[in-house]
Amino acid sequence: MRLLGFTLLGLIMGSVFLWMGVRDILQGRSSKSWPGVEGVVRSCEVKQFQDSQTGRVGRLRFRTPGEISHRAVVQFRYEIEDENYYGKATLNDGNDSPSMLEVMALADRYEPGDPITVLYDPKNPEVSILEVGQNSGAWSGVLFGLALFGAGGVGVVLCWKRLNDDNYDHSGD
Repeated sequence: MRLLGFTLLGLIMGSVFLWMGVRDILQGRSSKSWPGVEGVVRSCEVKQFQDSQTGRVGRLRFRTPGEISHRAVVQFRYEIEDENYYGKATLNDGNDSPSMLEVMALADRYEPGDPITVLYDPKNPEVSILEVGQNSGAWSGVLFGLALFGAGGVGVVLCWKRLNDDNYDHSGD
């Protein structure tokens, strides 16, 4: 029964990570043809956080428990056909950086009140970005999703084999 649970978990979680990664890759590719409008930087801040004691996987980058990471986040406003929209973008390619100086150098390019070019999805103007293309985390999501889905596939084969094994005692399942 545990094998079936892990199999289902692998298939479900693998599907979720795979879907998220593919979605980000497709959005990154389509963003190359998105129109741009002038926007204004509302804020830019470097966020610092500490991973939990158990350690965690952030965009598949294994970290030491307690490691401090940084992320630069820009908030901006843009206008399309007399309607205001607000967006938020992570500057460092969706990956957290342990180097505060590295992230601050990215953040220094965006001062509040500065004009910026905002690219937006013409089909859904609320979706916007500051830099064209997908981030490297999208490919990590696809690879992680494939690994989980593959593990779930192995579980399906093992469950199938157990069900069809004439010598296996099914009373404990």
